[in-house]
Amino acid sequence: MSTTGRPKCDSAAQGAERGGSSEFEQLHPSLQYHVVNTLGWSTLRPTQLAAIPPIHAGEHCLLLAPTAGGKTEAAAIPILS
Repeated sequence: MSTTGRPKCDSAAQGAERGGSSEFEQLHPSLQYHVVNTLGWSTLRPTQLAAIPPIHAGEHCLLLAPTAGGKTEAAAIPILS
């Protein structure tokens, strides 16, 4: 939680700290299937996992990651779900 009481999703470590499988399981099953089978990813990156709960909750979310860190997918995947 941030000092404002809102969940934060700006740390790449947060998804790993919470155990990424539960966030991944929040995604629609068909989206999970395509992430693994079409994209060939075994899981999402920590920033992508950390973004799922607040985006699903309709919260504003600031995604911070280096170039090619998966920010676009972090924002789009939960919305598609």
